[in-house]
Amino acid sequence: MQGNSLAGTAGTTRRSLLVAAASVAGLVLVGMLPSTGRAQSSTTPPTTSTIWACYTPSGSVYVINPPAGQPGRTFSGAPTKCASPAHLLFHFDDTNGAEGAGGVTGATGATGAPGAPGAPGATGATGDPGATGTAGTPGATGATGTAGTPGATGATGPTGATGDPGATGTAGTPGA
Repeated sequence: MQGNSLAGTAGTTRRSLLVAAASVAGLVLVGMLPSTGRAQSSTTPPTTSTIWACYTPSGSVYVINPPAGQPGRTFSGAPTKCASPAHLLFHFDDTNGAEGAGGVTGATGATGAPGAPGAPGATGATGDPGATGTAGTPGATGATGTAGTPGATGATGPTGATGDPGATGTAGTPGA
């Protein structure tokens, strides 16, 4: 080792790099702890689009409605003050900055369950008449009807022509 003057510095340099990296990692981790994080103070006065919130020591944030006399957006059911004096009250304006580009379209969701049947629709318009159908087969012969009542006597007809002379008859028996 005495002949190599870099042998001692290589170990020291490597150790220094490790210590420096560990120090940076430690600072980052400490900065991420909720107890060391602090909200930035704002000099922007609240407006009607301001959102009021409270920061908790555990790192949670919850929305509250604007304190009395302050403008801001309201949320149904939200409290009007922080739940504990240990919680930090802050506000921010949700209209600051330029609007970002739209995100990519998400994947199509699963098909939902079938809905309930709808109400019956209105009656439709009357359709056009259909084509004439083909003639049906003749029906069976009907039963013979009952005899009618005799008709009235007809008028006397004209006199007929004279007939041919008849044959001579047989002689009768002599009288007494």
